[in-house]
Amino acid sequence: MAIDMVEGRKLIQAVLSDSRSIRPGMNFLLEYCAKACESSAWKQISELNFEKDGLYLQQWLNKTLTHHPPSDNIRAFWFGLNNPILNNGETSCGLYVSGSIRFDADDKKGDWACLDDDSYLPKDAYAKSGILHEMYCLVNQYEVGELGEYMLCLGYACLAVKSACNLIDKRLLLGLYGPRPVAVGFDNGDFFFIES
Repeated sequence: MAIDMVEGRKLIQAVLSDSRSIRPGMNFLLEYCAKACESSAWKQISELNFEKDGLYLQQWLNKTLTHHPPSDNIRAFWFGLNNPILNNGETSCGLYVSGSIRFDADDKKGDWACLDDDSYLPKDAYAKSGILHEMYCLVNQYEVGELGEYMLCLGYACLAVKSACNLIDKRLLLGLYGPRPVAVGFDNGDFFFIES
């Protein structure tokens, strides 16, 4: 199932701009997926515990930034989505945090977020989100991976990171120039800036 990337991007941006919490935001994105393509995956995904995983991600981010704070020269945070191969050989959807000294708000490709020797990549950079893994497996099992990965994995990551950034101590997000911008997106793909 091919996705209309322009429409998908607008919907995710609308959910983020609307200040929806994780569950209502995911319900909105799931409704869109169900209208775009009939699949049993949507109902199964709707029954997942987004709030519990969101709380876990908040705790992970708080612990990571507290125990491994970025240096003052880090100008922006990047929360990247990728597809790691797990120990059992299964492909998953993973989320990690990094930071860059080369931030450029006008860079539409997000090249500033690419990891290099000066990047912030803490010891516990990789979150272990059960929701991202389950959604990735379900949408690919039901052959709606392109739509599901974009709308739901990316949408959930944006909503969860936004929620976490709103709930942790704001000082953890500060740099030399004030609050660091936060972006969430696919490595080598679409991304969104998160306003916290």
